[in-house]
Amino acid sequence: FFFFFFFSAMLRSTSTAGTGSRLFSTGIWSAGPAGSLDAIKALTESFNKDPAANKITLGEGVYGNNEGKPELLKSVQEAERRMLSAGLDHEYAPVPGLGSFNKAAAKFALGADNKALKEGRVATVQSLSGTGALRLAAAFL
Repeated sequence: FFFFFFFSAMLRSTSTAGTGSRLFSTGIWSAGPAGSLDAIKALTESFNKDPAANKITLGEGVYGNNEGKPELLKSVQEAERRMLSAGLDHEYAPVPGLGSFNKAAAKFALGADNKALKEGRVATVQSLSGTGALRLAAAFL
């Protein structure tokens, strides 16, 4: 699945300032048919074509303004302020994620009275984003 998704995304037509250029314009990949854009990419294409002066993209990557510069949302600034005032830092979480978060997520997803949870037969990991979670699930399967 990942292999197909990766190469499907790589062969897809991408618009660069409306030119419709391909990521691979030469070599063996240039003969492949261009796939359709997924919903998030299509949203980004619409954003790029929108002439509105005051717009912020929330579709993919970092949030940016019309000039392509990053925008730090007020909610992110507030969260950062709260983290710093609580003495927290920007350190990376352990590889499997935060243990307290993993336990709370399993309890939320399965229910506090779940037999497997009570017997210690549930393993959890924390991942970045939906794509990261899907990648972990694919590797597990």
